[in-house]
Amino acid sequence: MDYFLTKEDFYSQYPVTRFDNLIDSNDTFWQKALRSSIELVTGYLSTRWDTDFMFSPLLTFVLADAHLLNDRIFDNDIHYTCIQDAPINTPLADTDFFIVKDNRNPRIVEILVDIVLYNLSPRLNNADISEIIKERYDGNDPKQTGGAIGWLKMCVREKLSISSPLRAEGQTDQTGNAIIAINIVDAPDNKFTF
Repeated sequence: MDYFLTKEDFYSQYPVTRFDNLIDSNDTFWQKALRSSIELVTGYLSTRWDTDFMFSPLLTFVLADAHLLNDRIFDNDIHYTCIQDAPINTPLADTDFFIVKDNRNPRIVEILVDIVLYNLSPRLNNADISEIIKERYDGNDPKQTGGAIGWLKMCVREKLSISSPLRAEGQTDQTGNAIIAINIVDAPDNKFTF
C-alpha cells in the first residue's frame, strides 16, 4: 500500500531508534495514525486547497505500470515526479517523463509528521519526549495557538498561505460529495471559531 509519508520523513524530525521504538517496528501503528492525521489536516485545509492533490500518495515504482502527470514515486530512497503521462515500461531514468524531485509541500510534510507523532505519543513512557511532541503539536497552549494546529488555524484564517494548488470551484471530495467553503472566522456567534 502507498502512503504520503515515509519513515525517512519521521527520521528527519525524530531520532531513528526512538521512532522505531515508538512504533515497535510495526508499520500498522504509524500508518493508522497517518490516515487519521491526514483527515485532521484535510478538515482544516480542504475549503481552500486541493487536499486530494496535496496528499496524493508516494507510489511504489513498478515498470509495468503507467504513470500520470504529477504522480509521486518513491524508489530506492529517491523521490521522483512524473512530468507527463508515462506509458507502461517507462523507466524512471527517462527524463522525458520523470525528474528527481519531491513535489510534496515540505511544510505540510513537517506538520503532518508532528501530528502523527502526537497521535502516537500515548505509546511513549518518556514524559520529556512527550512534552516536545505536544509542543510541536499545539504549542502546549490550551487555545492551541502554536505548533502544527496553530499553523493550520492561521491558514484557515488566511493569515498564512500554502504553496499548493487551490481547490477548484465545484470540486468534490474523494467520496463525491461537494466541498462547501465556510468562512469559520466570520461564523455567526463565533460558533465555529477556533
